[in-house]
Amino acid sequence: MLELLEKEQIELFTKEEYKQGEYIAHELDRCDKVFFVIQGEISISSYSLDGKEIVMNYLSKDSLFGNVLSFTKSPYFLGDIICKKDCLLLVISKNSLLNLLGENQKFLNAYLEYMCEETIKVKKQAKLFSYKKIEERIMYYLHAISLETKSSKVNIKSVTNLAYILCLPRESVSRSLKHLILEGYISKKNNQITIL
Repeated sequence: MLELLEKEQIELFTKEEYKQGEYIAHELDRCDKVFFVIQGEISISSYSLDGKEIVMNYLSKDSLFGNVLSFTKSPYFLGDIICKKDCLLLVISKNSLLNLLGENQKFLNAYLEYMCEETIKVKKQAKLFSYKKIEERIMYYLHAISLETKSSKVNIKSVTNLAYILCLPRESVSRSLKHLILEGYISKKNNQITIL
């Protein structure tokens, strides 16, 4: 989306670089900027009462954060923003972004499209979490990906990654995949799952 900007418009952004393990922001810090991830990986994490890390989101190249939060009545980060792989961010203030959206129609359209896609992801995730049974959650996810790709074959990075996406323990996902195979709902070869 940034490729739609003129050179003088890009100059409204500041560059910020972070090394792996550095905190970009802490939970409850005020958020009045929008961050574009140019390179690297970032996690947004909070902690349970017993100190266990809860990863709420994982961001990589071409992701944004602060894009919703900075426009709310309570613009405070909901978790720690941590650099997981060396990051380069382009950062713009809320007011500068508003001006930019008003003067560049193509950028406005791309920005709104990104926001709508992110909203749809959140709604899909809410639906995913409404399935309490592990096997139902797995099948809902596989069907959703199948519809997007128009294929009955779904490629996954790994069972561990699938468990992360589903917010379930890896062992439970592995066991449920085996059960779904035995019941004839899916077949699995390496990292490709076929819906039968």
